[in-house]
Amino acid sequence: AMGRALLANPELIVLDEPSMGLSPLLVDQVFEIIKDIFFDGTLYHLWYLPAAITGGAIAFLLVKKLGTKWAAAITLLLYLLGMVGDSLFGLIEATPAGAVYNAVFAVVGSSRNGIFFTPIFFVLGAIIAKREPISLKKSLLGAVISYILLFFEAMALRDAALFRRDSMCIFIFLLPLIYFLFSYILLY
Repeated sequence: AMGRALLANPELIVLDEPSMGLSPLLVDQVFEIIKDIFFDGTLYHLWYLPAAITGGAIAFLLVKKLGTKWAAAITLLLYLLGMVGDSLFGLIEATPAGAVYNAVFAVVGSSRNGIFFTPIFFVLGAIIAKREPISLKKSLLGAVISYILLFFEAMALRDAALFRRDSMCIFIFLLPLIYFLFSYILLY
């Protein structure tokens, strides 16, 4: 029944007891498909679509309920938790925290999703929209410096081999790079 529903390419799928009547093996497969659709997109490289929807919703709710400063703090914490879970996983793998991350990743796959990765960028956009624009020169200089630091951060992480999966690394210097690029774009 679920396969027939997906063939029609519906705009909305309501899952009411999707495992009813399935064997335990099929139940696991059904929930894996649901997880893949929600966290990873329908294809591996389309993870950013559900991530943008989820991250945008989280950011919106946090800004609306708690204000921009608290939303920034919470989404930065989520981003850093995601960074530890993917980019720096080798540091915690043999600790109890590593077991917690493994349990989380059994559900979400990686931290590069709408919970850990994307909300900070939506909140960053809200912060930039409320501030006075910075000059073109400062935007470009900040972007170039951030890009160079991001490059060295990526090389250091690669050399240290701490990441959980090299295709899912989260970088700290990506945040200032995006800040300066957003600021630059708003000048036009």
